[in-house]
Amino acid sequence: MIVGPGWFEANHYIGGSYIDRITNEAIILSMMPATEYIGLVVNDLDGMKIGKIKAVNRSNKTNKLLSINIDSDHHDEDIQISADYISAIGHTVMLKEKLEDLK
Repeated sequence: MIVGPGWFEANHYIGGSYIDRITNEAIILSMMPATEYIGLVVNDLDGMKIGKIKAVNRSNKTNKLLSINIDSDHHDEDIQISADYISAIGHTVMLKEKLEDLK
């Protein structure tokens, strides 16, 4: 399926395995597209807010997340975190490490 730019910033191609169900009003996805992570709050292992996701880096145009760029509340420059250090993504992003251990 191709999703036009009316819903997202550009055309996205969504494979059938990502679709949970189709109703008359909407298509319900079984997972959130990685591009929708932008703006989510990122917390470290202790729950301390590090900042918000500024950009996501994916493998080509897939939903496989490689890393995130965080607009940090604690540093002047953005922080890039590998997907290997992310423990959970939901309404917020939880990392596997404390902020001081990420340096």
